[in-house]
Amino acid sequence: MSPLLLAPLLLAQLSLRGGEPAPPGRIARLDPAGVFIAAGPETAGDTPTLVITWDRVRAIDGPFAQRAAPFLPAADSLWRARTRLERGDTPAAERLFESLFLAARASPSPTSAVVAEGLLRCRLRRGAHLLAIEPWLALLDARDASTLPRLHEHWAEEAGLPAILDDATGLVPALPPIWVAWPSMMAFANGPEPATPASSRAATLGALYLAAARAEVGRLGPLPRVPASDPGAQLVWNILAARAGDPEQRENARKSLRERTRSWPGGGPTPAWAVAWCRAAIGRSLLLEPTLDRRQAGLIELLSIPAELASAHPYLSGLALAESAATLHALGDRTGATTLASELAQRYPGHPALDWDMIRALRRAPEPTPAPNASSPKEPLP
Repeated sequence: MSPLLLAPLLLAQLSLRGGEPAPPGRIARLDPAGVFIAAGPETAGDTPTLVITWDRVRAIDGPFAQRAAPFLPAADSLWRARTRLERGDTPAAERLFESLFLAARASPSPTSAVVAEGLLRCRLRRGAHLLAIEPWLALLDARDASTLPRLHEHWAEEAGLPAILDDATGLVPALPPIWVAWPSMMAFANGPEPATPASSRAATLGALYLAAARAEVGRLGPLPRVPASDPGAQLVWNILAARAGDPEQRENARKSLRERTRSWPGGGPTPAWAVAWCRAAIGRSLLLEPTLDRRQAGLIELLSIPAELASAHPYLSGLALAESAATLHALGDRTGATTLASELAQRYPGHPALDWDMIRALRRAPEPTPAPNASSPKEPLP
């Protein structure tokens, strides 16, 4: 068959959403991962060159119609979930993504990548950072499972949504491994062992994030080993070591994090989100040191985030305010502590750190009345 006839043939067999024309080629196979398109006539073999995820498929006619029928109900649900997310209806989208996620998590594929990314975006949008870890790892699994190009691989960016992953590291800029002990974080840290992701990259990062959460509740263990060739894992390892390592490990990790603020894998300037990650990790690490001057240096590091990087990382800006408020309270500065706790509530009213017991207590406490200055005159100056 002439290659010129392949596009009309596929167009007759495959109907895409929104009236989009089918790409040139022919259907080689279909399964839960998607519809696989091969170029050239059948004599060229069935090696696919493109995959179309099920959310893009409206109908399939011809020889593959019967085989496609079991996949079409889920395809319709995924299309509805994706389009609702794209137009901003996150609650409705999340319910649909949730209904599809269990099956997608069990079988990493191009279609499951759409499910995982959609659920990740929904959970981050409502501030459910810890619940966002699982779909993020599922997204890494799905991307690592197939290198085949897929139609509309960057669907969210095409719809005007910001990129969700950093290409150099595989990390989610809005999802740092940095928390304090609010209830949902404690439940995550003390809960059962999560399922191990399929890809080695996702498994390594998942272990690091779990170790970071457990360190916050005092469940310190040996620091996981990470490959030197993985810049994302190296960054997370240094954040963990700066907080949970021994004194030498903390010092070395802080040095590595300072270096990371000045250089980024692949060259170019370090992105603002990564600078915020590093500053938060350095500041929180310094708060663990025994001397007052180092703890004060940690406060300065933390408070530089809401002062300079608030637009780049609202989550870490709010967390820095919470951690600084707790530290000031421990140092005896009740006025400064309650001021920062109030600023956190005013600037970031939905921040999960507002559920931290320390911040709840500071917000309930009445403002302390400054003691009168015995050296000041009792009458106003003229």
